[in-house]
Amino acid sequence: MKKDILKRIIIVLIIIVFILFVMFFFFLRNQFLPKRGSNQSDVKIVYELDDFITVKNILPISDSIGKSYDGSVVQEGTQSLIDFSIVNSNSDLVVYDIYLTKNQISPREIKDNYVKVFLTDDRDHPLKGFDSNIIPVFSDLPYMSHKPSSKLLYSGVIEGNTTQYFRLRAWLSDSYSLSGLLETFQFDVGVVNQ
Repeated sequence: MKKDILKRIIIVLIIIVFILFVMFFFFLRNQFLPKRGSNQSDVKIVYELDDFITVKNILPISDSIGKSYDGSVVQEGTQSLIDFSIVNSNSDLVVYDIYLTKNQISPREIKDNYVKVFLTDDRDHPLKGFDSNIIPVFSDLPYMSHKPSSKLLYSGVIEGNTTQYFRLRAWLSDSYSLSGLLETFQFDVGVVNQ
């Protein structure tokens, strides 16, 4: 009889210790790992002017000219630039993806493999993936598994209650051959929590 009571007490103590261990593990995990927010409002994107970029097949441009474009007046669609920021209004660290979604605005589109994209930070330094001599074209960007119609431009982490600034440039590759027919390519820029 006493052995049965002792066994029950030991089992209850083991269960309590196990529950405390699990609770402690989740507490530590939540304290030290980046938050992967399930709420899409964790981070938001703020555009300086527009939320899209349009490139026309007016003039192919070299990478050195495309990378240095500062938004000065050029013929509309020759080069495009968009300034935007990612804002995290929560106190938690958030992992996010910046993505591009192609818009079909005309029946004649420039092929994806002729549109160059170049992403920099607020000091105009190229971000990871854009810091080599090879500038990606739209078709090189990977599709997102949870947004299959969108392309992943950049993945990052943002501290709580902070803002990160970006500049995205796009231009027509100098490998494009002018055809005399007007073609365009347009895409939106967005952000989503991972």
